[in-house]
Amino acid sequence: MKTVGYSQCEIYDIVPAKIVVIERMDERVACPHDDASVSAPVPPAIVERGKLRDTFIVEALCDKYVECQPIERQCSRFARSGVEIAPQTVGRSVAKAIDLLMPVAKLIHQKTRGPGLLGTDSTGLPVLDRKVTEGIRSAGMWCWTNARWVAFFYSPSADSDSVRRFLGDDLARTVQCDGTNVTTFLERAGGKRPGCWSQARRGLIEAARMGDVVALEGVRKIAPCSPSNVSPRWRVTPPTSDERAASSTPDRCSTTCAHGSTNNEPSRRQKHRSEERSGICTDSGDG
Repeated sequence: MKTVGYSQCEIYDIVPAKIVVIERMDERVACPHDDASVSAPVPPAIVERGKLRDTFIVEALCDKYVECQPIERQCSRFARSGVEIAPQTVGRSVAKAIDLLMPVAKLIHQKTRGPGLLGTDSTGLPVLDRKVTEGIRSAGMWCWTNARWVAFFYSPSADSDSVRRFLGDDLARTVQCDGTNVTTFLERAGGKRPGCWSQARRGLIEAARMGDVVALEGVRKIAPCSPSNVSPRWRVTPPTSDERAASSTPDRCSTTCAHGSTNNEPSRRQKHRSEERSGICTDSGDG
């Protein structure tokens, strides 16, 4: 037989990660005439004279915050590979790496609170604290954005002082947020608090689906500020009285519909077509 060619194909495979032990020899020299000795400088590392190398620490940090894998679970995976590493060791090393990234975080905060419109919202965060009775207290995580940069700002309590700490001395800002009384001091300082368009838009869409023409006009005014303005269904003429009646009819027709359904058949097709003409999107929960 004679080879006339080859057929080529690609098959994906994975090479499991290996944990290796690197032994470093640090030279130490001594003077032959006295007791003076000098050791070679230790190479820079995230944790000086630590047990874990920089690559190991960065991998653990990414697994925790990118892949959402807890430190304890990572250590269990290391144990299955035959290497016992205490979670405290990995946790302290990851915390040290985070401390080195603080200058980057502060620069992001500075870019985020630059001139222009800001948007913010806070989320409750349970925190372990031995000083409180139940051992758990409620903290806050603020998310700030200027549509270009996003900064997360932790606060022991999501109060007005935490907002002041992030904004600094310039409080006369326009901050888009919800109606909480935590940020009312911004208006007293000369700033503005426009409401959340998404929440307002959701209520208007619910009213427009019931046939409210005034609500539909409000949806059109918000549309240029919303990602939904890419859809041509937001730029149509107001619905007629017949279309409003068709969009608010029950799922079953009382008479024979235009598409041929009888009075016992669902009329969802006609309803969906009418809503498209009136500019009301029914593809998602938020319109």
